[in-house]
Amino acid sequence: MPSSPPLPLSLSLEETEQLAGLARRKSNDRVVREDLRLKLAHNNVLDSLLRDIAKRSPPPSPLQRSVRPDRKPRTIQWATQIVSKVERVDDYDLANDDNDEEEDISGLSLCRMSSRPVR
Repeated sequence: MPSSPPLPLSLSLEETEQLAGLARRKSNDRVVREDLRLKLAHNNVLDSLLRDIAKRSPPPSPLQRSVRPDRKPRTIQWATQIVSKVERVDDYDLANDDNDEEEDISGLSLCRMSSRPVR
């Protein structure tokens, strides 16, 4: 008895993405990499699933199309000085430092200022 051609399955977008992930993992498998036929088969399935996903996914909104990353060339500035020793400062050490001298603040005066308006 001749078999009828298989009916195309209607998968949800999520199921299609899961199958594409499975095909991607299988094509990267060590056993599959050694067998070119299997590698090509998994890659062909992956390509067709990705095309199906691209067709069925919603088009980007106008807002998404208008926001683009800057195309300005970026420059990287490297540090030109090497810090050989970093001193660690603790709050405890600052309070008990014997080298601190009292500052003369008798010449300073207090003045009243208006506060900023609340936003």
